[in-house]
Amino acid sequence: MGRPAKGWRLRDPKGKRTTFAVCFTFCGRERNLGTGTRDRAVAEKRAALIYAREVHRAPEQPRPARPRPGSGDLVRQGALWLTSLHGSLDEGTIGTIGVYLRAHLLQFFEAVDGITTARCAEYMATRLGVVTASTVRKELSALRQWVAWMRARQIITWPVDVPSVPKRALGTRYEKRRRVAAPRLSREEIEAFLAAIPAKTRHGHKTRARFRLQYEADLRPTTLARLSVPEHWVRGSRWLSITPEIDKTRLVRRVPLTDAAVRALEEAAPERGIIFGRVRHTRVVAEAAAATLPPEKAAVFCAAHLRSARATHLLEAGAKLPGVQALMGHRSIATTARYVRASEEAALEALEADKPKR
Repeated sequence: MGRPAKGWRLRDPKGKRTTFAVCFTFCGRERNLGTGTRDRAVAEKRAALIYAREVHRAPEQPRPARPRPGSGDLVRQGALWLTSLHGSLDEGTIGTIGVYLRAHLLQFFEAVDGITTARCAEYMATRLGVVTASTVRKELSALRQWVAWMRARQIITWPVDVPSVPKRALGTRYEKRRRVAAPRLSREEIEAFLAAIPAKTRHGHKTRARFRLQYEADLRPTTLARLSVPEHWVRGSRWLSITPEIDKTRLVRRVPLTDAAVRALEEAAPERGIIFGRVRHTRVVAEAAAATLPPEKAAVFCAAHLRSARATHLLEAGAKLPGVQALMGHRSIATTARYVRASEEAALEALEADKPKR
């Protein structure tokens, strides 16, 4: 004998013209099907048959859940907001904001009506437990701009207060940091490293000239990748023209070139167009660092550390701090000071310079 049908119940007739109905839930939907009789015994038999027939059909797909009132499509609103930023911000900044949006904000808030003052405070506390306070400040700044954009378009109609990170908050240092502070590198170590870099790769990229220019002109890697002829340099010139679109701080300036920098440009620059471009040299840099630097320095070295080394060497040679600031393209002299690496040798030289001349 088969198992008796279970999971259903009979609903009594209501009124003279109604009959018994079998009630059950299937695929998330409540069913109320008439049995066609007012006789309970007959209705029970029919109910079992109706129930068996319905549940043994081809499985139905559950209905999609209705969106909560006011939820909206958060992903779509994020995409529209990023699109609206083009023209007012540079592509690099928009790319960084897009990373914050996709990696953290969309996953945390999930829906438009999930963006509330309390949830924003919860987001700040959660992120401070994972990354440093400076990173959380950047993420909250992006969130604040996004909320203001949605409020201006009546997508968010309730007040939302995005908190600010407390001044003394430190956050948590991310355990998988991709880059660490630059080590103290002597002039001899830098020259040995540059000599170990191959002149060009198998694809024809002038690798050694690229890093020589980066060191001599103290350029950011992002600026170096965007240099082009004749917009930023013309053959025979001893100056680089830095325009806003290739500079992180949008600082328009002219950078003087050393003889070594001019030779690097003459070797690598085409007649017209991008000089170096965006090319990854991670393996080349790691191999040259391992061959020329002490193990503890080679383990953390990256090409961006050339800027710190150049600033330190210029100041040790007697250059003025404002001059190094102008060369590096910093708006604040405090930023330049953070690049300088102190050493015992520099301390001894300072004391020797203070001795009275005989």
